[in-house]
Amino acid sequence: MDQQAPEKVVVTPTEVQAVQISTVPGEMKTKLPAAIPIWARLVLMPLVLVLPLLCIVSVVLRTALRNVQPRRREAWAHYLNSLLVTSGLLSVAAAVLIFSYSPLPPDAISAGMADLDARIGFPSLPSADKFDGIQLSETMKPLVMVASPAQKRWFRNFDSASGMIGAAMLLHADSTGYLFATAKDVVDGLG
Repeated sequence: MDQQAPEKVVVTPTEVQAVQISTVPGEMKTKLPAAIPIWARLVLMPLVLVLPLLCIVSVVLRTALRNVQPRRREAWAHYLNSLLVTSGLLSVAAAVLIFSYSPLPPDAISAGMADLDARIGFPSLPSADKFDGIQLSETMKPLVMVASPAQKRWFRNFDSASGMIGAAMLLHADSTGYLFATAKDVVDGLG
């Protein structure tokens, strides 16, 4: 098993002089200067809102701080890791909110409803009239449409169209609404 040797700790003479030892027993006043200046913390803090940019800045800073004192390097590593974790959590929360409040899927799902609302009469089936291909298409096309099952969204109080789409056929229409049949309804009815 390959074990790494412990990292060598270097204490500079200026750090030794900065330490003040009290002569009173039990009272130690050792105060080293901050490893990360407050201005650097304030400059980096807004980057939490932009995760990709924070990742780039973090890699650059970690590379630039390779040869500094271990105390300062570790302080920077801990601070940058805290910023990255916070930024990741904020990014996930933002993504959930964006996808929860996003508008409905394409308009193709409800495009046929306007045609149905504009129609006054619908052909009764079976029809006694004979249709050629063009007449059949013009008569029956509005009765077939693209449908999407409803799904609940996390932060909405109403159902919205899901990402699944399929064909539906109009069975009945009146002033109260429309009754459609889908392939799933037919298969479920056979089983």
